[in-house]
Amino acid sequence: MYPDIGYIDFGHARAYREVFAGAGAILHNSKHLTIIEEGYVVQATGPASGGALYVQPWTLVAYRITPKIGGDTVYFPYLPLNKAGRIQHVDERAQLNYDFNRFKVGGGYGAYQFGDDRWQNKPFVSTTIKLGQLGSVELWLQR
Repeated sequence: MYPDIGYIDFGHARAYREVFAGAGAILHNSKHLTIIEEGYVVQATGPASGGALYVQPWTLVAYRITPKIGGDTVYFPYLPLNKAGRIQHVDERAQLNYDFNRFKVGGGYGAYQFGDDRWQNKPFVSTTIKLGQLGSVELWLQR
């Protein structure tokens, strides 16, 4: 896979941002299961970041139960590389979808844990609109 470089701004008066770089590979790809693993180095920036530096293994497991029913799960931890960082766990999504050919409808769950704090979790429903060669647009409604 190609290198992946990105930037995230969490929108809190620009107090916390992340810049990341990494790469990955497809570990398994079959009719019913695809597993992709990527590794990132994440630098937190902004006044609230404390200069935290992380390594972040990112895992995607996509599953296809039938041609119309499938989903995916994405999990990644933030593993601190310096004293400013705190371990974090992110279950970005675990979702199941039904494919209506031009769009998909589904639902799932997302969760987050910072340090030793309690897990925060949020169910969601989603719709994915397929735009052919332009790609897709996914809309989530999350509590």
